[in-house]
Amino acid sequence: MGTCYTRKSSWMLTLLLVVSVVLGGCGAQVEQEQTPQVNLQFPPLQSSVRAALYFQDADGHLIAETREMDVPEGLSAEYVILERLIAGPEGTALPVAPRGTELNSVLIVQNVAYVDVSFHQEVETEEILTLRRACGQTLKAFADVQYIVLTQDDAIPPGVNGMEWIDNTLEEHTVALLLYYPNQNSRYAVPTPKVVPEKQNIVETIFAGLGTPTGMDTLYNPFASGIRLSSFIQEGERISLYLQLETGVALSAVDYAALALSMLYNVPTAKQVWIYADGQLPEQMDGMNLERYYTMESVQRVQGATVQLYFAPQQGDGLIMGERTIPWENAGSLLAPVQETLRGLLEEDPTDYKAVVPEEVDASLILSYVRDGDLIALNFSDDFYTACQDLTEQEERQLVYAIVNAVTQRADIRQVLFLNEGKNVDSISGHIILRKALIANPGLVQSP
Repeated sequence: MGTCYTRKSSWMLTLLLVVSVVLGGCGAQVEQEQTPQVNLQFPPLQSSVRAALYFQDADGHLIAETREMDVPEGLSAEYVILERLIAGPEGTALPVAPRGTELNSVLIVQNVAYVDVSFHQEVETEEILTLRRACGQTLKAFADVQYIVLTQDDAIPPGVNGMEWIDNTLEEHTVALLLYYPNQNSRYAVPTPKVVPEKQNIVETIFAGLGTPTGMDTLYNPFASGIRLSSFIQEGERISLYLQLETGVALSAVDYAALALSMLYNVPTAKQVWIYADGQLPEQMDGMNLERYYTMESVQRVQGATVQLYFAPQQGDGLIMGERTIPWENAGSLLAPVQETLRGLLEEDPTDYKAVVPEEVDASLILSYVRDGDLIALNFSDDFYTACQDLTEQEERQLVYAIVNAVTQRADIRQVLFLNEGKNVDSISGHIILRKALIANPGLVQSP
């Protein structure tokens, strides 16, 4: 029996053919333009952290009490954490801070924590050591800090050695010191933790330790030869050092400042350092006060710290890790590596480096940050994204991961979210998706 077509069935067949053609074309188009769909990860409204605070039990052992804490704008997470530690436990643990202890400042620079407190009543040395130990354990758990320096009103407390190497037992007749050396262009004195043999007294121990290798390519050692500590006098808060210099040997302003800082951060009660070279006070120089001696306040003008940054190679993909010395006042900020990256290539940087940002970008284009646990949301200005909108895929990848890798070197930061004046951003130049937080990409970093 043959097939019979009516006008109605013919119309329906035509309609089906048209629909199938249209749908087939749409399907091909969807497959051709398909891109990854990534949901937005919205930034936290307020900074907050979770941390283990170390108090003590009845036997004097440190025990952890975990807290969730908001971090007010203008304060660092580490400051809030130690402020809560000093305020005391919420549970059954015993406090570790003497009554009336006030936290003045907290700074984490590389793997060293600098904590300054005031005691508003007389305290025993053992109480100070307990507080330092608890602060050290708390900051190690939070940010993998390895050393802690606790000062009382900008001076090492009486009877306390300058620095504690957290969770490590020193060999007999050795001591942990925070020693300072000039960087290669003699602009800053930079701290270096060291364990050195103990001499008859702390001043001679420090000076002998300064004569050992710096351990860092970016620093040099002016104290290795040609300079001798002939004598010293310590009277209360004042230390007077008497140096003998061989013929032809001269010290720069930063050399003197490095020696003064090494004393101030290690000698108990020291607040003034007077340095005599061949019996004479040097002429007025940077780092001194008007009376030509050194204090914590005066010497900060030449005190610096080293940050690790990432640069592009002159040719090809990937990143090169490098170092830059920055002023001490910027050293503890989570934004320091971002600001330094945005400054581009400086005169002191190696010539085989290339900046990862266009020339019109500068440090002012990073506005602020907010953090939630181990996530940091970096808030850039719209001018930053405008200046970088024409980057190639390789250039965008180098810029993004130069920032992410630098920021996540702090152990308490593992994720980085990019914002444009407080709002989420899809990408910088259309190649790297920034709708969610990124983690470090060590695979991009070239081997030395």
